[in-house]
Amino acid sequence: MLAASNEAIVPSPTGFDHPATEVRKHDRLRVREAAIIYYRKTFQSVVIVDVSKGGVALEGAGGLFTGDRVNITTLSGNSVPGVVRWWLAGRCGIQFDEELDERAPFWRDVTSRCDRDHARMHAYAKPLWSCGP
Repeated sequence: MLAASNEAIVPSPTGFDHPATEVRKHDRLRVREAAIIYYRKTFQSVVIVDVSKGGVALEGAGGLFTGDRVNITTLSGNSVPGVVRWWLAGRCGIQFDEELDERAPFWRDVTSRCDRDHARMHAYAKPLWSCGP
């Protein structure tokens, strides 16, 4: 992909280049919540490290491939289906099949310990606020 003259190219988790001016569709919340991911007739425990209305980033996810269909379940038993969009060294990004509403049980489980006013992150915000333990 060629960048316009005013765009820098930076590496992305997928290994593909994208413009540094990329804008995310949803704000992300930094969290630290245990969950279980189900995929290809198996499952494993993971940690949700950030969440938006469009997806999550996970740590501790092994054996996943881009394009895998998954179900992410909180320890309270609330789940959401999605697809793996990128995976790199045990971290991965999952895009939900449908955008979450703030009233969705999964959203409330994952963000219940966050102070949303301080935890909102934008694509290039620094520092990334944490609301985990």
